[in-house]
Amino acid sequence: MLSFSPLENCGEYLKAYIPTWIVTGAIFAISFIMELTCEPFKRHFVLSDPSISYPFSYHERFNDTNLWLSAVLVPYVVMIGISSLKHLFGGEQNTPKYAHILHITTLAFFLAMGINGFVTEFLKLRIGKLRPDFLERCGPTIDSSAALIGKVYNETICSKPLGEILFKDGFKSCPSGHSSFAWCGFNFLNLWISGQLHLHSPLDQDIDPIANPSQNSKYHRFHLLQLVNLVPIGCALQISLSRSQDYRHDFIDISLGSFIGFAVSTFIYCQFFRSIFGYHSSETKFSDYQVMNSYNDIPL
Repeated sequence: MLSFSPLENCGEYLKAYIPTWIVTGAIFAISFIMELTCEPFKRHFVLSDPSISYPFSYHERFNDTNLWLSAVLVPYVVMIGISSLKHLFGGEQNTPKYAHILHITTLAFFLAMGINGFVTEFLKLRIGKLRPDFLERCGPTIDSSAALIGKVYNETICSKPLGEILFKDGFKSCPSGHSSFAWCGFNFLNLWISGQLHLHSPLDQDIDPIANPSQNSKYHRFHLLQLVNLVPIGCALQISLSRSQDYRHDFIDISLGSFIGFAVSTFIYCQFFRSIFGYHSSETKFSDYQVMNSYNDIPL
């Protein structure tokens, strides 16, 4: 239980983060509104184009629900679980510091998810690339064998047999949203684990691993624990590649989505936490405890 006394001390700490939480919520709201209300660019197409002639998969390997459970809930629960285990059994008994790590982890993780979602949805709407299964979503009223070779058509020839929602979604192939969220969630988890478990940190804080690499064996000796980094990467790859197997995206869509998720999560992590290659890799970049120390009631 937090030992803030008086309660205003906790409010003083949280006050500095209110703007960031508001921005995070606003980004999620804008992204959600964009997805529900904005029309994607309706790109013209050729009926004989083989790249949009793949079958529609009714049973996805990772549907939207599985994506949120795998790429959002699982990484978050793992981070909270590791933090709690470190606090209970790892010798880190500083409760305010534990609460601070939980708070910053939550804020940074969901800010990354929000920005990733906004960027991905914005690009989907503006690019308007056709999905590999677009023609089945379209249900053209003109037989492809009777269509003029090379003639370009628009949405007016579509009967939309799968419904309006899936038809509009057929114009939102690039970038892959599943790939961007998978890499955003699991790459953030990967960086967080590396920092909190000191997987790549020097043994001695006085040694510069770049200037004096030979003085720190941890930088040139393999440790089995570092294999943990492969698990989130493998999970992200599995989700990303499944989008090609379900004919929802091609590899350009998947590559761009993966890059967006990787870049956003890396950037946001670096704004909140110290370098995973530094001695203090498990620390945040903020000096919040200096504010709390002014009340002389929170041990550091």
